[in-house]
Amino acid sequence: MSVHERLEDIYAAERNHIYMYLLYCGVPPQRAQELAQDSFLKLYMRMTEGEPIENPRAWLYRVAHNAARRHHISKMKFRVRNESVKIGGARISFRIPAQAGLRSGYAAR
Repeated sequence: MSVHERLEDIYAAERNHIYMYLLYCGVPPQRAQELAQDSFLKLYMRMTEGEPIENPRAWLYRVAHNAARRHHISKMKFRVRNESVKIGGARISFRIPAQAGLRSGYAAR
């Protein structure tokens, strides 16, 4: 069986499972489709380079899991909340990084 035929079989068997796993990890649907596609692309590149992958299914899940983690980390970097304080007669507004557990829509007091 050629690499391309083997990859087609793996894709047909696992594409929905990888997509559903990414959704389970909390990735939005459109981004989950992109990350699933990227996972299969990485598998294709690895297989065509001649690197043996003993368990492609487990390898795909690991790649998808890491992609989901990177997705969440990148979202956390840009979360900020608005704060304001009144000093004397002036109100000063500023943005600070949101703490873990706070909603992204945290409103200023």
